[in-house]
Amino acid sequence: MMPCQKMTSVVAGAAAIAGLVLMSAYANADEPMTLRFAYSGPPTSPYLINAVTPWANQVMQDSEGTLKIDIVPGSRLATMGNTYDRLVAGVFDMGFSLQGASPGKFPRSDVIELPYLVKDATSGSRALWNLYARGLLADDYKEVKPLALFVFSPDALHFRVPVKGVADLKGMKVSSGEQMSGLYLSKLGAIPVSMTPSDLYTSLNQRLINGITEGWTGMTQFKLEEVTSYHLDISVGAEPGYVLMNKQSYEKLPPKAQAAIDKNSGLSFSLLWAKTLDTVAARQHDTVSKMPGQNFVVLTPEENKHFEDAAMQLREEKLHEIPNGAALLKAAQEELAKN
Repeated sequence: MMPCQKMTSVVAGAAAIAGLVLMSAYANADEPMTLRFAYSGPPTSPYLINAVTPWANQVMQDSEGTLKIDIVPGSRLATMGNTYDRLVAGVFDMGFSLQGASPGKFPRSDVIELPYLVKDATSGSRALWNLYARGLLADDYKEVKPLALFVFSPDALHFRVPVKGVADLKGMKVSSGEQMSGLYLSKLGAIPVSMTPSDLYTSLNQRLINGITEGWTGMTQFKLEEVTSYHLDISVGAEPGYVLMNKQSYEKLPPKAQAAIDKNSGLSFSLLWAKTLDTVAARQHDTVSKMPGQNFVVLTPEENKHFEDAAMQLREEKLHEIPNGAALLKAAQEELAKN
């Protein structure tokens, strides 16, 4: 082969390789970026089915092919207790958990959990997100990008023995899943016992405890109506939850993907969670109320004041622990009054 022919061949080959590299780059650019969403609950969870999945589908649709969200249920990526730390570390890109599962990380958000404050998930979730939108909770979430902040339906009190008032609670062992409800039980004279939902049925059945604090979103799936017959619908406290995103994961996204996430997150996503939570709570409350042998305790005004006074005492104590607590409580009450 003549030198000029060889040179022509080399140039042609190099051009072909460059063309393939360029085509590959364009192909990769057209592929959606995949974000992993850690959901530590089961795949049958109503919150996964009715809140997270439709949200993710809408985000992917609005991203115009630039984004794929891979929801991973169960504990493969995280548990409720380590979701926040793993999210911040970049193990995955998005995650759901409860603020209370990371003690000390969200001190300002504790304000929404105070007893006798939140009446339902919808009003509580709207208030919590609006507190964040007003910048009042900014330091709680400075390491992450909040996509939804919401509040579970308030915990109520459920007993296997008759209860008519505060006097019946003196010395009674009652389960508590959260610190706030445990403190409130102590104010009422009960003995709080820390326990997971999966242990409640056996503990009640074996008479290790006589009562539980549990929201109406967590009763029938654990068959707790089989071991409790007396229900007191007061707001023991409403636990906040979140969907957060790793900041660096968000910043790496193309503009269309960022826009799709921003469009579908915030108050609208928070209220989607709240609607699902309130629907589940109403359904379970209605189911149990129609069962024979179930009793819904109605407090006299005098007894209700005892429960309310205990709540007010706890508020005063907790406000000293919450940064800017008094102002935050006032702002929360203002937001709740709008609903």
